[in-house]
Amino acid sequence: MPQAVQITATHLRALAGHTYARGEAYWRDGRVRSCVVGGDSIEGVVAGSAIYHVRVSTQAGALVADCTCPVQYEICKHAVALVLQHLDGAHAPVVPPVAPKLVDVFADRAELEAFVAEHQVAHVLGLAAEVLASDLALLPQDFWIKTMLARLSLRDVGSLEAAGRHAR
Repeated sequence: MPQAVQITATHLRALAGHTYARGEAYWRDGRVRSCVVGGDSIEGVVAGSAIYHVRVSTQAGALVADCTCPVQYEICKHAVALVLQHLDGAHAPVVPPVAPKLVDVFADRAELEAFVAEHQVAHVLGLAAEVLASDLALLPQDFWIKTMLARLSLRDVGSLEAAGRHAR
């Protein structure tokens, strides 16, 4: 955090109230996937029931937290975990997210259809692609992606070729 506001665990505990213990448990469980300091903010990704993007900053001398989680507390457990990760510094290394291997995807629709036929799961291709959204690390400004996925089926985005047609 920048010098404008020196946050300590004690200060954070006072600000977060009952949420502090849950955030501390997330931090101790290693749920902070990334933690980056830039300017007057800390940004990171925290794994909860989904992947949440968190930003904690100082505004007018006060600590402000923004998180993609549905909780409406001023400081949620994900923000607490992120700040604790920052305060701990190098003592608790951040676990980098595992990048998907491109060999585990279907190059084209023919590969997808062959896999589906072999495993007798053709019915799955009709599901809305929105089921994939919980596995994506989306930023708040990418809200439109969930809307787009709700309109498409897994058949429409199940291969690199097909997904490429719907990419930005």
